[in-house]
Amino acid sequence: MLTPWFDMMSSITMVAPSPDWFTGFYNVRPIDDNSMVWLESFEIATYPWDAGTETGDNYGISNPAEDPKAPILRLTKDTVPDNGVLLNSDGTEVLPMATWTCTLKANSCADHDNVKICNSVGKVRKTKKATKRNKKASKRTKTCNTRYMGRRLRDYCPDTCGMCSMKV
Repeated sequence: MLTPWFDMMSSITMVAPSPDWFTGFYNVRPIDDNSMVWLESFEIATYPWDAGTETGDNYGISNPAEDPKAPILRLTKDTVPDNGVLLNSDGTEVLPMATWTCTLKANSCADHDNVKICNSVGKVRKTKKATKRNKKASKRTKTCNTRYMGRRLRDYCPDTCGMCSMKV
């Protein structure tokens, strides 16, 4: 789960069967730089990497170990195996290995350090039980003024969430 405190994501996956190829991405921050709100959906194309632990030039599972181990490297048109596997039809560029599609999940609110975070449309829970003393106050509309990276938290959570401007 992404929150204003943990706003980057990374993922990696092996390519099977293959000698030791993998693909993934790291430190992607799915926040629009202009509006500073979460992207509702996005795609990331990722390219092949070679872990340098096995030899092989095609998709297969019985590859001999690389001896000595080679450095991890991104496979480019100049570093793919000689047979041209992973290249486009004219051999000029490496094709993406995967396309990661990310979409905000509806109804996914969470409570972090007594600050409610909401990824998308969803119901919000109270973080504190009402006592006799604050029962009257809890009937008023509350507005979230917590700040993160110099901006109000509610700026990260648009009206569709309803978490930062609500009745509790």
